[in-house]
Formats: sequence, structure tokens, C-alpha cells
Amino acid sequence: MRKALLLGCVLSTGCIAYLVVSPSQSQQRHRRPEKSASTHISHQTALEEFLLSLDAASVRKCLQLRQNGHPIDRQTLLECGDFSLYAAHQSLPEQYAIGHFKNILKHSSSLESLRAQLHESALLIVPTASTP
Repeated sequence: MRKALLLGCVLSTGCIAYLVVSPSQSQQRHRRPEKSASTHISHQTALEEFLLSLDAASVRKCLQLRQNGHPIDRQTLLECGDFSLYAAHQSLPEQYAIGHFKNILKHSSSLESLRAQLHESALLIVPTASTP
């Protein structure tokens, strides 16, 4: 139907028209976003595993560098933990997950506050599974 309507518009007016079709209200009611419990659990597990992978000495070194006004180089930051786990938790490419972690680190004063902020930011992320 859409192709025939589009073709009819092109043939009669000589220009391309875009047809926007929105689902009826009954279809919208039946298509609520579904959350996958297994996806949510795997994201939480990835965060917990990442938190377990954190190296306390490396995190303290990064915190000390920041508190002394020195930049945190990437190599020192990468020694803090297994960022592939944090990337899986965030559903982001690893380089973005590292940047996200670095931003949280900048606003932390200790390893404990870092862990608390990571847990808090996890509450803001609501992983969902996309359904076709």
C-alpha cells in the first residue's frame, strides 16, 4: 500500500512524498517496551565483576594524581580495573566506558566514594532488550 501510494505521488506530482504512518492506539497499547530480566542481571553482574576487578592501589594513585592537580594518563587509568566488564555493563565501546569511569573518578575522593558512585550510576541505567 505504501509503495503504491508513493508511486502514485511521484507519478502525479513529479516529486517524492514521504508517508509517515504511526501505529493505531490499539497497536501502541500492545507494544509496550519489554525489559529483559536476563539482560538486567547480566549488566548488574558485569558491574559487580568490574568492581571486584578494581585495583585499590591503582585507583588511589589516580585519585592522588587528580587531587594534586596532575592529569591521569591513560596507562595509569587502565591499570585500575578490567574495563571490558565496565563496557559490557554500560553497553558502550570500551573507550567510552573508560571515559565515563574517568569522569566518575574525577568526582570521587576515595575508593569507597568511587564504588558508591558507580553503584549509583548503575541505578540510572535501565538496560532493556530491544524486541522486533
